[in-house]
Amino acid sequence: MAKVSYSDPITLSTPIERGDTDKKQKIEEVRIRMPSAGELRGTRLAFLQLEDVDSMMVLLPRITEPALNEADLVTMHPGDFAKLTGEVADFLELRQI
Repeated sequence: MAKVSYSDPITLSTPIERGDTDKKQKIEEVRIRMPSAGELRGTRLAFLQLEDVDSMMVLLPRITEPALNEADLVTMHPGDFAKLTGEVADFLELRQI
């Protein structure tokens, strides 16, 4: 079985808040897991490498910890979204062995 790789924690400049006012969950850091081939279904590698927003909206909920949903991503600060997509693009670069 392949070793799972994670990004360093990514600190969000604008934390994500979920839930009711009484019991809000605050997400301040996110980690990205290197996607498996199966998690890339429904995307195009070239678009992911170009950090295409629509492609990232498909992939990020599958590989973020804690798991971010589409509503989280749609309302996310653009700078934070760019940090996450940059990490995905880094994972998809060809690396020398």
